[in-house]
Amino acid sequence: LRCHSDATTTDGVDPKAIVDPAPCLLVLYEPSAYFLQENVLDHHTISSYLLLVTHARALVQFFASMNSSLSPPSLVVFDSKLEQLKLPILRLPSKVVFDPQQAQDDIPRPESVILFVEKYFDMVGTFQCQ
Repeated sequence: LRCHSDATTTDGVDPKAIVDPAPCLLVLYEPSAYFLQENVLDHHTISSYLLLVTHARALVQFFASMNSSLSPPSLVVFDSKLEQLKLPILRLPSKVVFDPQQAQDDIPRPESVILFVEKYFDMVGTFQCQ
């Protein structure tokens, strides 16, 4: 994805890959769905989710730098499963270095991701259906 500017040439680039002007809103919709899949839960940590958010924030900053005359773009995350998402802070080592029995006792405790994500945003809202 590119933003059109006078400095970049668009020859040979698919027109669908060029945004002109930069978007004013970037939405991450249900990112926790990826992390809640059974086959990937063992590989991800809280840092995995936060890295996704950080990359999205960096993209918003990049878009803002492309055109300073417009209002800066915003990032919104809609994630209905975020309160349920719990990931370990640390990943388990790939192989047991010491006593295997002790390794079973040291399984990383999953932590609530929302407590960490809230620190990245100015406003956080939680909505419940009645």
